[in-house]
Amino acid sequence: MPKTETTFTNPSGHALSTTVTVTNIVTGKTRQAVIPCTYMNGPQIHSYLNGRPVDLAFPLLTAMEKHFISTGLTGAEQLAGQRAPYVFDDIRFDIVDK
Repeated sequence: MPKTETTFTNPSGHALSTTVTVTNIVTGKTRQAVIPCTYMNGPQIHSYLNGRPVDLAFPLLTAMEKHFISTGLTGAEQLAGQRAPYVFDDIRFDIVDK
């Protein structure tokens, strides 16, 4: 799994969404996604930042969404690289290059 730097804007969860910025150290690409609070909340973000695995920290995210947070790869890149855990998952929010 590629090394990443991940930041969360609004980690307290007191807004309608959280902006996640992921920089993949290997590719040098930085991507950003705005994730609605219905999928990710403050306590979940804090548990992830304190070392809880992404699969346990964010139970409402799909496998591809969790993989984006872990690697910074888009759904298309995950499928092309056969890194996607589940082919039928989808990413329910937009990912943009920064």
